[in-house]
Amino acid sequence: FALPQSPQLYKQLLMLAGFDRYMQIARCFRDEDLRADRQPEFTQIDFEMSFVTQDDVMAVAEGFIREAYRALGTDVSIPLPRITWREAMRRFGSDKPDLRFGMELTDLSAALKGTGFRVFAGALAKGGSVRGINLKGKADSLGRKDLDRLGGWVRDYGAKGLAWTRLSSKGESSSYEKFLAPEQAKAVRAALGAQPGDVLFLVADADRRTVCTALGALRCELARRFGLIDPKKISLLWVTDFPLFEYSKEENRWVSMHHPFTMPRREDIDKLESDPGGVLSYAYD
Repeated sequence: FALPQSPQLYKQLLMLAGFDRYMQIARCFRDEDLRADRQPEFTQIDFEMSFVTQDDVMAVAEGFIREAYRALGTDVSIPLPRITWREAMRRFGSDKPDLRFGMELTDLSAALKGTGFRVFAGALAKGGSVRGINLKGKADSLGRKDLDRLGGWVRDYGAKGLAWTRLSSKGESSSYEKFLAPEQAKAVRAALGAQPGDVLFLVADADRRTVCTALGALRCELARRFGLIDPKKISLLWVTDFPLFEYSKEENRWVSMHHPFTMPRREDIDKLESDPGGVLSYAYD
């Protein structure tokens, strides 16, 4: 298997020769590790354009997207909405957020400022965060064993554990509120918009990205379990301004988040050596 749909050098030679764009519809055979979102064989629209901006490429892609959906009997409004990578991670805990349901992540750092609970205080003291989500109206559907299993589930995403409060019709219970001052427990509930019947889930860590990733995965898992996703709903968007680098704990160095050929944003070029983690790119998805 190979990737014959991307004859990179030939396309670039065409651009150098004065062609303004190159497009093809190609059958692809993927020579990569299989994942849930990767098919070994698929058809792709591949295009290369000269002297264009990010907005130009997005506009062309949106035209293809609109026509593809029209062929399926559905209208899609363009231009598509855009959010930055940082906003996507902050609100949804994912760089490919599912907007077909709510349950957005909430930063609880302000509500827990000065807490004496070591789990939360330790994360905040190290520059991390405490965030939470609210599973509305499902308190009577989750027993203690279910909550314990979810705690083990989020560990697969790097979280050290899962704190919870269940506001069941049979009584309230919480894994953390007894360690908080009453006003802090009240502030957390208020920040998450808690009402009778809800279940609150919190994750704390010194690594903010771990918090967002774990809660984002839990958000989608709960939505699937409780049928919160409308499969007929279409919610497309662009995610922009990806970081150029991410730090690899395994390799103990900065590595490219997408690939080594991604262009850094011009205003961030001076940070390449001094602050690689703060450099944004012209990558979008």
